[in-house]
Amino acid sequence: MHLQIIKKRSSPFFLFPFTLLLTLLLALPWVSAKEPPRPKPEAWQINGIVAALDDRYDGVKKLAFEKFNEYDLKNLKSVVQKPEDIAQKVFNILKDKTVDPDIRQSAAKALGNLGEAAKPYVKNILDFLKDKTVDSGVRMGAAYGLANLGEAAKPYVKDILDFLKDETVDKSVRFSAANALGNLGDAAKPYVKDILDFLKDETVDKSVRFSAANALGNLGDAAKPYVKDIADILLDKTIDPSLRSGAAYALTNLGEAAKPYVKDILNFLKDKTVDSGVRSSAAYALLNLGEAAKPYVKDILDFLLDKTIDPSVRFPAAKVLGNLGEAAKPYVKDIADILLDKTVGLGVRSGAAVALVNLGEAAKPYVKDIADILKDINFDLDVRSRAAVALVNLGESAKPYFKDFFDFLKDKTVDPDVRILAAVALRNLGEAPKPYVKDILDFLKDETVDKDVRRSAAVALRNLGEGAKPYVKD
Repeated sequence: MHLQIIKKRSSPFFLFPFTLLLTLLLALPWVSAKEPPRPKPEAWQINGIVAALDDRYDGVKKLAFEKFNEYDLKNLKSVVQKPEDIAQKVFNILKDKTVDPDIRQSAAKALGNLGEAAKPYVKNILDFLKDKTVDSGVRMGAAYGLANLGEAAKPYVKDILDFLKDETVDKSVRFSAANALGNLGDAAKPYVKDILDFLKDETVDKSVRFSAANALGNLGDAAKPYVKDIADILLDKTIDPSLRSGAAYALTNLGEAAKPYVKDILNFLKDKTVDSGVRSSAAYALLNLGEAAKPYVKDILDFLLDKTIDPSVRFPAAKVLGNLGEAAKPYVKDIADILLDKTVGLGVRSGAAVALVNLGEAAKPYVKDIADILKDINFDLDVRSRAAVALVNLGESAKPYFKDFFDFLKDKTVDPDVRILAAVALRNLGEAPKPYVKDILDFLKDETVDKDVRRSAAVALRNLGEGAKPYVKD
């Protein structure tokens, strides 16, 4: 009945976009799009997306580029025969002024993700960036593309800097240009002083200056001679808080040179007059300072325990504690209490969960609580996957919770990358999985399950020795 209705309505006009949409839908990966890392595509997925780029409907093209930009495309030559043909197609869309600006922006980003195949178009991308008649969103995409092309974009670093300094350019485009400079490594190092001067220029929009601060932080050793200048921005209470948080980020990427300013970053974090979003950035900055933050572990704990502080700030503070290893171990009970306190927001409890699973042997008394994290769908998948890893690392004490691992592994709503971690956990739990050999085998045979998850489960079976022998034939 339904098939007859489709046949009656079908026409070349209907079938062409329908076929392309179907091709695109088949190309959607059953993996998370979050980065890093990006998943590596297969030929059929790329071919489906490329076919959709020929569709005359903008909505199809836009969706195709969204999927395209989710993949790791740097080594596309190992997937399809002529990635340069794909780069040519993408560039043709970018330069077509009749195409919707949002789609052209996505095309510019896609070129930046294509690595070697896009190198012939670097100069063209720069020209788009510099062309003031081009839509600002397209130019932002061009800046993003340049930032990702690394070595190929290095001959144009001076052009990008000049562009960044041009006050007639839209601030969102200059923001992207500053990010591009920060990603160009050694080629940008001769211009560190220029970027610093730009950061200090009060006439420049604060969002662009923030991006310049990030660029300095990404340039590592080259920015070290200017650590005092960057710290002065952090310490100046008359400067916009978001810029101060950018300075905090830059400092934390400068390693040893920034250590004298750890206390200042902590004081900034504790300042309740500063916006909570900005303080959250400062808390994440502390994550990068490792050893240097250890003398302040008690201050960070007190900060975490303070319920008057915004949860968005307390969450990264909890993660900082988890990264401080031995120094945080005396406070494992306090961290566990936060995790178990249901009156505390889920975000803060997630941070405490991350901290707890990072504390190794010290967390053993709380193995049951960590197993409960694994089962609790209210927690973020990243937190639950960390719990899986923590349980594996806790060895014998985790064995009673094998069934939780297996249930987690079977859950198709869970990201495949996280389920692989659960399969790895199975492999490391020795004899414990033996009663579930048959269940693991049934899971292995399920073709609707991601192939990498099934592969990990297969290795788990292989490690079960005698227990798996009755199922060798299967």
